[in-house]
Amino acid sequence: WDNKKISIHYDIKRVANTTFPADHMATLIGIGSVIENMNQGAKILGIEIKWQLLDTDNINDYALGTPSKIELKPSISLESLPLFKRYTNRLKYKKEKISNEARQIIKDSTTSKIQVKLYEESFDIKKLGKIINECSEIRFQTKEVHEWLGKSFRFSQDEVKQGDGLDIATIDLPPGGSIFLKFISDWKRMSALNKIGGYKLLSHIDATPISVASAIVAFISSNKRDDIIKTGEIITKLWIELNDLNIAVQPYFVLTDQIQRLEEDKVPSPFIEKMKTIKVETNHFFDIKETEQLVMILRIGYPKKEKWVRSQRLMKEKLYSSSN
Repeated sequence: WDNKKISIHYDIKRVANTTFPADHMATLIGIGSVIENMNQGAKILGIEIKWQLLDTDNINDYALGTPSKIELKPSISLESLPLFKRYTNRLKYKKEKISNEARQIIKDSTTSKIQVKLYEESFDIKKLGKIINECSEIRFQTKEVHEWLGKSFRFSQDEVKQGDGLDIATIDLPPGGSIFLKFISDWKRMSALNKIGGYKLLSHIDATPISVASAIVAFISSNKRDDIIKTGEIITKLWIELNDLNIAVQPYFVLTDQIQRLEEDKVPSPFIEKMKTIKVETNHFFDIKETEQLVMILRIGYPKKEKWVRSQRLMKEKLYSSSN
């Protein structure tokens, strides 16, 4: 914030080489999420932000926002707002079908450039689960991806308080599961387990929640930078609205990530042909055209448990700076 405009940038000093690169699809989705969160927060305060997505040679600069006052909202409790209740639920969901209201919200999320598709038929969901299972098998046999995932785990309370990474308490693990995950975070151990099919067990655990889901939502856009950022906005808006209807959400990015790794020649040679087949199956399943791509999948449904652990967020001081 420079007293006139809000600018969004990639924080090279803090996250370079520890998370996705500045131009990676996952990062662009995150930028869209930032914009949507800020839009909703600003509106609560009687402010509207007009955004300009930056098309510059510097991939670390994303957007510039100009705020203006609108009708001031009455004083309300911020904690009660849907914006601040969005969460990821990786636990078990009920088999119950989602409401017609939720279906309509999902349908209305589609735009002229971004498709939002809902899948509820058991046949389709099991088929998608099979594709994700095959993709996850490759992921758990890829050193680079496994090491990155291992570094993202947060086991101790001190680690969790950092507000980043993956809090182990948010994962649906059996007794001793966290100890096992910590053990296999080391690639040498995981590699040894893979010789006796360890990757099959982990991929099965990873894909099962999708295979038995009551509903799946998929987001498809072009490969243009602005469209991916806009998709991030739509994902976040829909996620907030679904959580407000007591519908739990878990994102799945493994298909998108592995397909992108294939296109960037980062898939290990023993798995290239298999990954090419998975890409064809994915494009056929979602009816993705040559100029389109899968951005994200959400598993959605009514939660079985009323209480769950919610991941902490980064402190504002780590994300925000002002010249005021």
